[in-house]
Amino acid sequence: MCASVEKKQERVIYWYHILILSFVHLIFPWSLYILFSKQQFSLFAWVFVLSYSSGIGISVGSHRLWTHRAFKAKLPLRIFLAFLQTKAYQYSIFNWVRDHRMHHKFTDTDADPHNPNRGFFFRHIGWLFVKPHSQILAKRKDIDMSDVWADPVVYYQKKYYPPLAIFCAVIIPVSATYALFSLSIIESFLIAFVSPFVFILHITLMINSLGHGSGERPYTLTTTATDMTLPLQFGMGDGDHNFHHAFPHDYCSSEWGWNWNVGAICIDLFRCIGQAYDLNRASKRDILMQKLLVLDQLEKSGIKT
Repeated sequence: MCASVEKKQERVIYWYHILILSFVHLIFPWSLYILFSKQQFSLFAWVFVLSYSSGIGISVGSHRLWTHRAFKAKLPLRIFLAFLQTKAYQYSIFNWVRDHRMHHKFTDTDADPHNPNRGFFFRHIGWLFVKPHSQILAKRKDIDMSDVWADPVVYYQKKYYPPLAIFCAVIIPVSATYALFSLSIIESFLIAFVSPFVFILHITLMINSLGHGSGERPYTLTTTATDMTLPLQFGMGDGDHNFHHAFPHDYCSSEWGWNWNVGAICIDLFRCIGQAYDLNRASKRDILMQKLLVLDQLEKSGIKT
């Protein structure tokens, strides 16, 4: 009886999420039509800025700063990154960090929020459509969030997240677009909210889906995480996902530093202006030792390298 109840609970579908995301994706082509029909380079550049600034909030803020403590940031930078993260409209920093820490601690298990073993669609976006697995709900208590909760920027962002999200993700960019370009309110909404939201949502989700699919695993064989090229080139520099799982506290999230790595470049720029400090980097020795360990494991398993 208990098992059947648990199984039924795990299949609860979040229809609200499905309807909202379906609606946004249905009107997304309309936003592209407006973008291309206007034939304004400045409008393309504006969408690029809105999209990549949100990506910085996710990759540099939620991911490298608050989840992995790959570097430290002073209060002005934390407020700035929190604003960009809120503009991305991908849950509060607290929720984002909690889910990603669970992903690292329980990778490839039912306690992983986007468990790769449940298929490509699930690990890309399907995990947002269903109630979290019972193992996720049971093991959330094992995730230490005290350091994140102690940051007043994170605390107040979570406390006031709904109005902040509307203000940062919708009102500010839509109002700015309406003022800067000859667009209607509806067109401004499509250009300033829908396009950046869909772009950054899928760039972020590709790290889950493509990053646990086919690809190389030169740094660790203990997870399905792989290194790939596409999100590394067009995202924020988080494409070396196998490296990231082996060295999550590396601020570059890659062995190769600045190579197509917008996130690492931003952090170094923040360091230059005195806002970021104590940047963590995996040593060349540790990286080499990890690679040799993988080669040794492959040889013992009879796999030719």
